[in-house]
Formats: sequence, structure tokens, C-alpha cells
Amino acid sequence: LADAFMLRFMQPQQMARELKSSGQPQALVALYRDTFTSAFPDGPPPAPSQGDQPAPTPTLPHLKQAKEPNTILVFADVDFLSDGYSVQRLSFLGQELIQPTNDNLNLGLGAIEFLSGNDALRSIRSRGRFQRPFTRLIALQQQAQLRYQEEEQALQASLQEVQGKLDQLLQGTGGSDQDVLLPPEIQDEIKQFREEERQTRRKLREVRKILRQDIEQLGNRLLLLNLIAVPLLVGLAGVVIYRRRTRRR
Repeated sequence: LADAFMLRFMQPQQMARELKSSGQPQALVALYRDTFTSAFPDGPPPAPSQGDQPAPTPTLPHLKQAKEPNTILVFADVDFLSDGYSVQRLSFLGQELIQPTNDNLNLGLGAIEFLSGNDALRSIRSRGRFQRPFTRLIALQQQAQLRYQEEEQALQASLQEVQGKLDQLLQGTGGSDQDVLLPPEIQDEIKQFREEERQTRRKLREVRKILRQDIEQLGNRLLLLNLIAVPLLVGLAGVVIYRRRTRRR
């Protein structure tokens, strides 16, 4: 779970680093299928009267329980269908264009299509794009990323601190770091902060470089394992089976 207010200002990379799982499953969409019972088991509620006119009588008989099973989709929040969370408005040559930014609208259309079809069609409904990700590889990549996550966060905090001190120093000098306008001690402090900023950025690049190298090495090891180890095992198994058969003969 994340604070909705922070989502307006937090970058996706920062949110991914700071997001911590609660360990509990969260239902975004729930599907209920049952023979539902009425919320009014004692009979239909009285219809509200409209002024002097009598209340209309119901045309359908009241049911305490549905005759057939029904399906209901319950969404945790329907704001995902609003324009601000699903589309982007663009102006082009005096015309307003709407471009989807995600699959929120497709989710809504898919839910309507799912509920409008009958049971026979639901079972053979196309799944659309189907992916089979390498879950083991993804887990190993996440472990490698977590090893350098704390160091990257520390460097990011240090970089922000140095940039804040440098901005305060430049604001106190009128927003300029020209040598001809500043006293020597201010120039030395600016140079020191500039050097700290360069060193921090260099360390941050090195950490990200090491992370990429670890992920690439992991992928290369898995590639070699698939290309060499597996055929080698199959070949050895073939040799063992061949020798056993020749010995029996």
C-alpha cells in the first residue's frame, strides 16, 4: 500500500525503491459467483410515493433467492476509469487527441465483455497476450538489485544534501558562482561542494554499473547453462545408455 497523495509527486523509480510489501494479499478486483439471496427476505421494500400519486406496484414477483447463479465483479476503486488516470489529452493542429496511457480502459471493457457473455463463451474466451516470464531469473535480478539498493539510496541522499547546501550557498551570494564576484573563502566552499557532487555522482554511476554487470553476468551464466550444460547432460546420458546396451549384448 502507498499513500495516494505521494503518488502525485513521487517518481516511479523512487516509488519502486521505497515501496515495501505488507505481506498480505490485496484484492483489486473480486469476482463473486453464487446463487444470491435477496436483501429483503420478508418481501419487497415499500416504494416511495411521488407526491399525490400512489406508489407504483412492482411488475415482477419478489424473489427471496435467485433462480440461477450470477456473477458480480467488485472493484476496489473506480477512479482508474477517469481521464486523469487512464488517458492523456493532446492538442494537435487545433484538435484534441486522446491517447491511452495504460490498460485501464481495456480492463473496464474486458470486465463488461466478461459479464455480458454467457457461460459457454467465457470458458473459450481468448486470453489475449500470453507471457511466460522467467520467474527464477526475475527473482535473481531482484535479489541483485536489493543488494545495491541501500547503497544507492545513501548516495542519492548524500547527493541531495550536497545539492541543497550548494543551492543555499549560491542563494546567499546572489545565485552566481563567478570567481570575480565572490570572496576566496566562498569560492573554496563552492569548489568543495562541486567536487563532492562529482564524486557522489561518480559513485552512483559505479553502483548502477555494477548492478547492470551482475544482471548481465547472471543472464550469461543462465545462457551458458542452457546452451552447454543441458546438451552435455543429454549427451552423457546417451553415452551411459549406449554402454549399458553394448554390455548386455
